[in-house]
Amino acid sequence: MKRHVVRMLSVLSLLLPLTVALPLSARDGGENLESDIRASILKLPTYGPFEAISFQENGGTVTLSGSVLFGGLKKQAQEAVQEVPGVVVVVNDIQVLPASITDDRLRRAVFNRIYSDGFLSRYGSPVSFRTRGFGRSRFMEVQPFGKYAIHVVVKHGRVTLYGNVDRAADRIKAEMLARGVFGVFSVDNRITVPGRTA
Repeated sequence: MKRHVVRMLSVLSLLLPLTVALPLSARDGGENLESDIRASILKLPTYGPFEAISFQENGGTVTLSGSVLFGGLKKQAQEAVQEVPGVVVVVNDIQVLPASITDDRLRRAVFNRIYSDGFLSRYGSPVSFRTRGFGRSRFMEVQPFGKYAIHVVVKHGRVTLYGNVDRAADRIKAEMLARGVFGVFSVDNRITVPGRTA
């Protein structure tokens, strides 16, 4: 009986380290948490170029901010980030943009102006340009599918550009094209160029 107990304790001592989850710092030094959070947001199937989600991470607490077209995406972003290992709490400050036929027209017009430009078109890899439902029902509205480096957020006729481009000239060009769209009241250019300050 005594030998059986000793043998059982030996087996348990071998298994125990395998079942204890390593803290984030021991797992990967913590430097991958931000890239994991970013990847979880970018993988959201309905996240498109007419929305911008950003985040700040501090000791496992992630604060989401930005603007989306639908409340469902706000919830999906929170759920996706909450599943990232190392995230303890998610504070969801994402705003849902108000429904507006005028804003829908402007975001499509600015998007088309930027991505039909010979120099800026390289920042988009469209899957398709499905525009079914624009101006009819926000539940039928579909954003362009694909990957786009420049995001166009419109609220009450005011355009905010987000994203990353390779050159300062591309950043300036995107702003000029957005300002040239009839009905745009103002343009806030938050596009960044890696290695430079905006």
